[in-house]
Amino acid sequence: RHLIYAPVSGPRVERRYLANKLLEIFTNPHADYQIVLSKGEPSSEAYSKKYGEVTVYDWIDDLTQFELLKACDLLVCRAGHGIVTKALTYGKPLVLIPIPDQTEQYGNANRAVRLGVAEVIMQTELNEEKLFKAAERILNSDIYERRARQVADMTAMLDATQTAIEVANQLASKS
Repeated sequence: RHLIYAPVSGPRVERRYLANKLLEIFTNPHADYQIVLSKGEPSSEAYSKKYGEVTVYDWIDDLTQFELLKACDLLVCRAGHGIVTKALTYGKPLVLIPIPDQTEQYGNANRAVRLGVAEVIMQTELNEEKLFKAAERILNSDIYERRARQVADMTAMLDATQTAIEVANQLASKS
């Protein structure tokens, strides 16, 4: 069975809306999927609740998140820089649900689509049928996973620490 990881993030109101909507969608039985949903409530404990094939956490720590990123077949999430970058670093395809009226998230989502690693569902159009059809298209085609792995391979060749040092040195020499 495919593992779908849904780490919810963003401002409190948007985070809670999406977490509740995804929980509603995911709790209908889907035998082909095992689902982990993180509601992104940082003040909460990391205990889980089980709803059929769905495991729901209020909060997932960084170590557990990285383990889930490695293990999952697909992410369903917002389109913030952080989670998109993490997913692509691990070579994982995405279903992105940008926060309404967040231009940055629309841009991130569109770029991920152009890279061939994601599909986008607008929050106002999010429902069970659209979400699982997008998941099936991604998981039943090797194109998304292959493109996501290619992006991961490219990022693995980058030396972020060295680049940061070079930029800092350049800035320091200008002052």
